[in-house]
Amino acid sequence: MTIDKFIQELEANLIGLEPGTLSPDTNFRHLPIWDSLAALTTLATFDACFGRQISGQQLGGCETVRDIFNLGTQ
Repeated sequence: MTIDKFIQELEANLIGLEPGTLSPDTNFRHLPIWDSLAALTTLATFDACFGRQISGQQLGGCETVRDIFNLGTQ
């Protein structure tokens, strides 16, 4: 899994997000679509991409898309 593929998956799954919106340094909490549903979708996308789960607390410790991706590479 590359960060570009992870971003493509997030953009495909997050409702209301246009392709090309995200970059590795995007602070996802500043996105207009960011809400509890987007957080759950992000957790599900992470699981689908990396084959394991992260907690809401781990997601809460992230600021950027790269931070989320890095959890999958640890």
